[in-house]
Amino acid sequence: MKKRLFLLTLVIAMVVVFTGCGGAGDSTELSAKELLKKGIDNAYNINTAEGDLKMALAIDLGETPDPQMEMLASMLQDVSLDLHSVYDMSTDAIKAAISGNLNASGMSYAFEMYMDEEKMAMKIPMMPKYLVQNLITEDGEKVVMDKTQAHELNKKVMDIMLEQISDDQISKQKDVEVTINGEAVKVTTVKVTFDDAQAKDFVKKAVKAVANDESLRDMIATQAVNQAKSFGDDMTKEEALADMDASLETMDADWDEAAKAFTINSLEMVSGLDANDQIISGNVVLDMNVSNPETPDASPVNVKITADTSMYNVNGTVDIAFPELTPENSQDMNDMSGFGM
Repeated sequence: MKKRLFLLTLVIAMVVVFTGCGGAGDSTELSAKELLKKGIDNAYNINTAEGDLKMALAIDLGETPDPQMEMLASMLQDVSLDLHSVYDMSTDAIKAAISGNLNASGMSYAFEMYMDEEKMAMKIPMMPKYLVQNLITEDGEKVVMDKTQAHELNKKVMDIMLEQISDDQISKQKDVEVTINGEAVKVTTVKVTFDDAQAKDFVKKAVKAVANDESLRDMIATQAVNQAKSFGDDMTKEEALADMDASLETMDADWDEAAKAFTINSLEMVSGLDANDQIISGNVVLDMNVSNPETPDASPVNVKITADTSMYNVNGTVDIAFPELTPENSQDMNDMSGFGM
């Protein structure tokens, strides 16, 4: 439980930095890496925004299907995800409302999520009530970082991750047309590409660099402790740091062993910056083969994931209406007895 909480905190922290979007400037003389860093740094000037995400998953079992994968693949055929998000960070607390649909095997599943400084509420398929998670522990500690803490963490993590990208992996292109909220907009794109070795090495080095940075270690351990408390689990900061160190000691061997099961054919991440050096669009394409060591004669499973993001109404007026929660329509996430769990 404790190790899972640490890993979850670390992964979320690293993923969040790639959602950065922001500010103003002149990109003409900047290199591709400098422009990307500027766009992400400018994100910290954003107080409110709306955004969309469209994601799709495609699976090909190959000529000799793995029997263990056929059932899973049938469930994941034609999977797509559509999200609309609204954020308000005009105060130090982060507020958000996210709604969307998950489409799979011809079925569509709607869901909602709301978050403010005190709680998070989710309405998910096949659950009759909102699931509510308190974001303040009994002793008053915050489970989720506030805006200042998140910005500090993101800046350091982003710098560490950019250091792992070589100049031959990153490029820029001007006057590329993208669609933002139904309108055509010209952007300068910054593309980062990875092959199999580069992607696997990047993950290993970036995670180790983040976990070995003293100030980040303290922030991540504090978040792990607060998350553990919110789930009713006792953990001290010393225990969180010990779990972190234990994970690092075996990380190389654990990661190398896990990496044998998949090959990344290509990974491309494209960010689109407008005339104000503000990241308003993104595109990620991951193409990989996954093998099952237990069925060496089966064809590798090809998995392709595409994701497109856009951001608009930056620093405009937003409306985040938290649903009215009552004992009849909501359930504490830590007490699932009402759902027969």
